[in-house]
Amino acid sequence: MKVWIDILTAKQALFFTPLAEELEKRGHKVVLTTRQYFEVVDLLRILGVEAEAIGRHGGETLYGKLEASAERVWKLAAYILEKAPEAAVCFASPECARVAFGLSIPLFCVNDSPHSERVARLTTPLASILLSPWVIPLSIWTRFGIPRSKVVLYRALDPAAWLKRGVKPKVEPKLNQIDRSKKIIAIRLEESQAYYLSPDDLMWTKSVIDSILNEASAANILILARNPVQRITVKERYGGRVTILDKAFFGPTLLKSVDVLVGMGGTMTVEAALMGVPTISAQRVGRLYTEEYLIKQGLILRPGTPEAVAKTVREILRDTHLRIEIEAKAKKMLNKMEDPVEKIASTIEVFK
Repeated sequence: MKVWIDILTAKQALFFTPLAEELEKRGHKVVLTTRQYFEVVDLLRILGVEAEAIGRHGGETLYGKLEASAERVWKLAAYILEKAPEAAVCFASPECARVAFGLSIPLFCVNDSPHSERVARLTTPLASILLSPWVIPLSIWTRFGIPRSKVVLYRALDPAAWLKRGVKPKVEPKLNQIDRSKKIIAIRLEESQAYYLSPDDLMWTKSVIDSILNEASAANILILARNPVQRITVKERYGGRVTILDKAFFGPTLLKSVDVLVGMGGTMTVEAALMGVPTISAQRVGRLYTEEYLIKQGLILRPGTPEAVAKTVREILRDTHLRIEIEAKAKKMLNKMEDPVEKIASTIEVFK
């Protein structure tokens, strides 16, 4: 069987790399596509993965997103028609979904982010099978137009796909910027160009960083931006008071070296928690069921205000035993989780 996998983000590069390897190990051919987007192309290079870059990200505006998506559908259609795959796999890629539907290719759509509602509405109804973590209620997906019979749940959170399989970079980035003589507070910024974020959400991010600087100025505050615009904005506002990572990085390696992660998004927050890194959620993107599960399990803290986030960071840095406790709990939880890669590969093989 020939399987097409569309990779749009850094998270998807980490998630789909072991899936592609598993499918090839089972004797299938894999066609990989991506797009020109800030982090994903660099991370694929770090992982040693070759994917055909077709199209681009549409930027901040709704019209820009629509225009880029339309262009990408047109270019993908010609490319995929020639490759003639028998199955398509994506993480809620509207372009992959549209091309697969138009060319009558069975679509296996993975999604753990129903808060991105517009994307879910564009992709979920076209999926032959939707695969999702078990912590997300089935009723969330059926409201987007897919019957329960087409939803396959795996008992794992998405970062388990690369953490359980021990995905390693082919080229380890050298992060010489990081001052390891101090405690390291990593702040993963939000996806500022996502359609679902508002100006208030972006102001919240500034308030969180300001509060952390007031409470923990002696630490090395490491900003993990998602795009060049964020890097420029942070540099203009904070200058040398923070360290802005300006190179692509491999998340698991970086997270091992930080003392606490403050996450404004979803994936890296969950990833850090499953690795046993003291983790604080400061996201404002909506309801994240995966994060809620880890909060209940005691692996993620979610203070209510920027000031509370900063005070929690300070308390974590002072608690020398906390990381040992969290690592033990996280390891036990990760070991119990199902391998999403195995579940997805098997689901594709048995589909009729």
